[in-house]
Parts: sequence; structure tokens; C-alpha cells
Amino acid sequence: MPSGQSVHMNGDDRDASRVVLSRRRQVGHRPPPSARAIRGAVDVRAEVRALLSDFVTTECLPQLNGTGVDAASQVLSDFLDGGKYVRSTFMYLGWLCGAEEDQSALRASASLELLHAFALLQDDVMDESPLRRGRPAAHVALSAWHRGRGLTDSSDRFGESAATILGDLCLVWAEKMLRRSGVGADALARVWPRYDDMRVELAVGQLADLVNDSHAFPTFDEVLDVARRKSGNYTVRRPLEIGAVMADCRPDVVDAIGQYGSAIGEAFQLRDDLLGISGSPTVTGKSVGVDLEAQKATSVVVAAYQLADAGLRRQLADLMSKPTLTAADAERWRTLIVASGAAQWIEELIEERLTRALGCLDVAGIPQSARAAMEDMAVYCTERSA
Repeated sequence: MPSGQSVHMNGDDRDASRVVLSRRRQVGHRPPPSARAIRGAVDVRAEVRALLSDFVTTECLPQLNGTGVDAASQVLSDFLDGGKYVRSTFMYLGWLCGAEEDQSALRASASLELLHAFALLQDDVMDESPLRRGRPAAHVALSAWHRGRGLTDSSDRFGESAATILGDLCLVWAEKMLRRSGVGADALARVWPRYDDMRVELAVGQLADLVNDSHAFPTFDEVLDVARRKSGNYTVRRPLEIGAVMADCRPDVVDAIGQYGSAIGEAFQLRDDLLGISGSPTVTGKSVGVDLEAQKATSVVVAAYQLADAGLRRQLADLMSKPTLTAADAERWRTLIVASGAAQWIEELIEERLTRALGCLDVAGIPQSARAAMEDMAVYCTERSA
């Protein structure tokens, strides 16, 4: 078993697990709960989408008109449409742990979707991913635009450069939307330190993740540390904490939901890594097997290597060290991962983190409606199929 990662459950943990399994049967693989437990028939996801669409239409798209790249506006609109809006939902849940429903707070939460767009646009370039949300990735679409006009120089290089710049713009627009959300100056002043930490963690995690493309196997703990910084913190923990400090929650509440966020954020990334080897492109909206073909040392890849016997380990090392891999090689790698027991072991780690996260919500001061919504979101994030 990879170092430092074991699953031990006492009696109380097992009781909690039974509650978790009961909640799974209730939630299943539905779309994101989006705080339905708080807002009743009003879906936070739909409201965030509307607020984001309004900001993009009035603030972002007009600024792209002078670029001469008429495809950029459509690429941006397509890219922001159809997201799960997990980060904005968590930020708003953090707010609701200490304050009443508020349109300005919801608008502030929606701004995280532009930050997420920044990360995904550049991540797809780094990973050479051809698909995003069931459509051609932004750099692919922009390359096609360049090629279709018969412009000089490399179309692929243009697409990658244009997508990177579009990502930079989304980073700026995200802060602009937050500043103009209508949230008071004192509340925003409490937000900026954690917001800055989140952006730095994301960028540092992305930089560290480049090492995972170096045809080598890091330790499982090293991979988990990168996943925690690159995805886990900015997906769940930081959005919750930012929403909570914006609402001026008590420190113990911020700490409790931060611990919950750390556990669910890790589980979210572990699930993402599993989907990378076993999901369906029609469900995930992403090309499956791309991480394997790119020889990325994801959590499930590294776990397979560390759990494997000597013979299986040699085969895995051979696949990691090949100059290039074909789709057939990726399929063989997938088979070897399953044979190693790594997929099932990662499932157990996800289960352990889900149980731990739900236990963090026992702190006094979290409204029952917010707690119920966070329980639903925890199950969604750990059991999702996309």
C-alpha cells in the first residue's frame, strides 16, 4: 500500500459509513444538488448561470470585439456553458453558514466560474486535451479558426497561444466580477487573503504537475500533495472558506468547513483520476485515456505502480518510459491498473474521505439547511460519473 495512506475505521466510523451509504441511495448520480436543500425550488446552479451569462455578455464579450479573432467570443460562451458550477455552489454554501441568502453574495460566488475557466483553458493546453465538456477544447477550436482562414504560421501554435491569453483574461474578469458583485468593502477585505492563497496554490500546483509528465513515478504522497494544491483546495476548501469569511463566520466554523473541504477536495480529485481511466467521453465530456497516453503520473497510475508485484511493476515502468504511447498501449495500461487493485484501493480512499468530511460538520453553529446541502454536495463530488 502506498506510504502514509491507510484506511482504518472504528465503530463510530462504520456507523457514519452506514449513514453515508444511506445518503448515496438518496442522492445517486443526479446532477449537482446546487444547494437545493437551502433554496427549495430555486436552483443555485441556474441562478449562477444567469448571473455569469449576464456578466460575460455585458463585460467580457465587448472587450473581445477588438481582437480580430471573432471565434474567441463563441469559444468563451461555449466554454462557460454547461459547467457543474461546483466551486460557486461551495462558496455560496460557505456564505450561508453565517448569513442569509443574498444576491450580491451569489454574484460574488459566480465569479469563481471565471477563475475555473482560466484554469481549464490553460490545463487543456498543457495536457493537449482535445475535448472539454463534450466540445472541442478551446485551443482546438481556435486552431481550427486559424486554419480555416488560411492564415500563415502554425495553426496549432496559434490555438494554444490564443487559449492561454483567453485564460489570462478570465483570471482578470474573475476578480473584476467579484469586486463588482455588490458585496460590502469590509466583507471583501476579509476575502482577499484567502482568494490570493487560492490562486497561488492553483498556479503552484499546475507548475508542480508538469513534473508528472516527466515519464517517472513520484510517490503517492507527492501526487496527492499536487492534487490537493492544484484541484482539491480550489474546488472545495477555499471556496467554502472564502464564502464563510465573507459572511464573517466564527473561526471554528471556518476551520470545520475547511477540514470538510480538504477531505472532499481530495476525494473529488481522486474520483477525477479514476474517471480518467474508466469514464465515458459521452458522460465526462473529456477524452478518456488522454492522461495515460500523455504518461501522466495521476494518483491511480502511481498507486498501481506501488501496489504491483515485481512482474506487473516492470510492465508499468515500461509503459511509463516509452517515448510515445498509442491508444492500444493506454488500453493495456488500464487493464494492468485494474489488475493491480489500485482502482479499488482509490475507491476506499474516497470512501474514507467522505466519512471524515461528514464528521467535520458536527461543529455547532452550522445551520441545519447548510449542513444538509453540504452533505448532498459531498456525496455528489465523491460519487459523480462526470
